[in-house]
Amino acid sequence: MTTNNTNISGVSTPLNEIDSDSLIAALDALQPNARQQKEDRFRAAFPSILAAEKRGVTQSKIVKALKEQGLSLSIGGYKALYDKMVGEIGKGGANG
Repeated sequence: MTTNNTNISGVSTPLNEIDSDSLIAALDALQPNARQQKEDRFRAAFPSILAAEKRGVTQSKIVKALKEQGLSLSIGGYKALYDKMVGEIGKGGANG
């Protein structure tokens, strides 16, 4: 029994045949979950966070500024992400 797959264009393809365009389109459409998006935004802001700390800005003021810009974190959440970013820097970045 041969079963068919239907690609995003609605075209039926044999089960073991992959429509590369549909596969790429499906993967490109994927979005990270909310937690990962928050982490990605924090990572992008991290150099500025470090610079603010060097200027003597308190963590609570940084957290407030992040919240005002749409990145809402508790102090504990801030510290957890901060520690994670410091760890990534120590390991040579997020990807190794």
